[in-house]
Amino acid sequence: MKRLCTGKRSRVSVFGVFAFAVLLHLMAMPASSSQQIASLTEFTGMVIVQSQGDWGVKPEKGLPLYSMDKVVTKTGTAVVTFKDGAVLQIRANSNLLIEEQEKTGSVIRNLRLLLGKVLFKTGVGSKAQTNLQTPTAVVGLRGTAGTLSIGLDGKNYIQFTEGGASYTLGEFLSGVAKDVPPELADLNPAQRAAFAAAAAADQAKKAAEAAKDGTITEKQAAFAAAVAAEKAAMEAMVAAEAMLNSASPEIVQQAQAAIDAANLAIKAAQDAQRELLNQGV
Repeated sequence: MKRLCTGKRSRVSVFGVFAFAVLLHLMAMPASSSQQIASLTEFTGMVIVQSQGDWGVKPEKGLPLYSMDKVVTKTGTAVVTFKDGAVLQIRANSNLLIEEQEKTGSVIRNLRLLLGKVLFKTGVGSKAQTNLQTPTAVVGLRGTAGTLSIGLDGKNYIQFTEGGASYTLGEFLSGVAKDVPPELADLNPAQRAAFAAAAAADQAKKAAEAAKDGTITEKQAAFAAAVAAEKAAMEAMVAAEAMLNSASPEIVQQAQAAIDAANLAIKAAQDAQRELLNQGV
């Protein structure tokens, strides 16, 4: 087969395209940390992970997780274990973001559930202040275990098996929500956007390899990278839009800022696609 692109210059160009794509979709999300905060200790079935802005990460046992990473399940489940021993069991058809930051010498851990159900247990003796967030409510934990879930009607449910809440914003019902049917979970905007971003990231990586092999052109690989950047930014926008009705004014403000950044990233990715089409991809 005749090679369409060859040599060192070709490889550098393709890598440059991916660096550009990463910059585009990182514009749409808060900065992630380079310090590992947890691990994916178990998973079954269909699970996708966004790690450090990359939706193309392959789930595997022991996968390092960082602040602002996301774990999204479809027909599968996942277990996340933090360094202080806190454990999250993520059920099927769930969408969870983990965030950890230090403020005035203390550790603030935010767990944002957009869909589904998560069983939580804080680490014994942990100094982290854990906050559970849903699209409309927030509950603070310390030394507790239980289940956070969101019903088909969007209502928030919480059930404690140990301890209780240190504070709440918004409304929580006591108990555990019924599982959302898979066919309805698949219609959730955040869920759809996450799987679309993961699929586009996978296609972009395959295109990059094909360009290095010379089976497609650099422009074709660049176009796939720009599409992946657009899908990642769209996911960030949809996830942020889900938080605009939060009971926390701070979260609403953060969500609006994320939406603004995502819109800029989407436009940049679309402009890149148009330019490539004009060049004859």
